[in-house]
Amino acid sequence: MATDQRQTTHDILQRLVGTQGATSSELRNGVSVHRLGESLSFTNVGAQLLAVSGLEPKLFIGCIEGSIVVSLNFNHEPPEAAPAASLTGKKRRVDPEEEQVQAAVERVRKGLAEGSEITEPMLEAAQAALVALLKTMRGSNGERAIESWGLNAKQPERANGQSNGHANGAAPTAPARPKLILSARLSPGIAVSLDAVKRALGTTCFADGMFTVQSTTSFAAGFQLPLSDHAQVAEAAGQRSVMLLATVGER
Repeated sequence: MATDQRQTTHDILQRLVGTQGATSSELRNGVSVHRLGESLSFTNVGAQLLAVSGLEPKLFIGCIEGSIVVSLNFNHEPPEAAPAASLTGKKRRVDPEEEQVQAAVERVRKGLAEGSEITEPMLEAAQAALVALLKTMRGSNGERAIESWGLNAKQPERANGQSNGHANGAAPTAPARPKLILSARLSPGIAVSLDAVKRALGTTCFADGMFTVQSTTSFAAGFQLPLSDHAQVAEAAGQRSVMLLATVGER
């Protein structure tokens, strides 16, 4: 892409993120960098992806100095994907990550109150999204990007503020009906493709959610996802982990 085209795309993205609370924007060395606040909604991400139409795989999210940063790397070329293993004549091996996701879905299913509005298609959508995140989410250089993840059911609150039935966690705003919320904690210091996140979540899980770098101590227990020792060292050095929170919608 020619320099003037890059500048034009940067200007379009800068104007957009300016309406989303961006505090700074710059085009440097072929990278359009935009610093926002502590949270970024999926709605705003969708608008950003539309603004860079044709360059979606080059749009990344990360964190610098406690702020979410969205960057459009014009120079980025995705690493080649590893060839899929051939299953011809072989029984498909049990995948441990898929087993863990299935077990998490089953725990939620068993904890639902009778007549819950969290439906089986919603549970299936959550399972598919979590597996896709674990299988496809990689950093810009192909690194694994998911530190930990969770799936929680949140019941509506009574007038006295107490949850009605089983609840493993709370969304940033109190829901008026049962919510199924999946969460994932990204590795500190690793930027991930926003387009890849959107594709992994699918329309059912990308309609309502956000990225945030707020301290997990402000979340309910179900959303205080752990970090590896290496990631804890990175956070101690000031590299915050980005948290993804998505409400699973109806298909």
